[in-house]
Amino acid sequence: MNLSFAGCGFLGIYHVGVAGCFKKYAPHLLLNNISGASAGAIAACSLLCDLPLGLYVS
Repeated sequence: MNLSFAGCGFLGIYHVGVAGCFKKYAPHLLLNNISGASAGAIAACSLLCDLPLGLYVS
């Protein structure tokens, strides 16, 4: 399965939400076939590098 995030600056927050759901509920789908453009590339890189996706509020 390939996963691709579209490029669009204002959709970046939706990409973070979708990436978080994939990471939490379907980690078996997260293989090395993830790509994206613009804001989608940030979400794709965070999934591939296993970076935290949560928003931190102090």
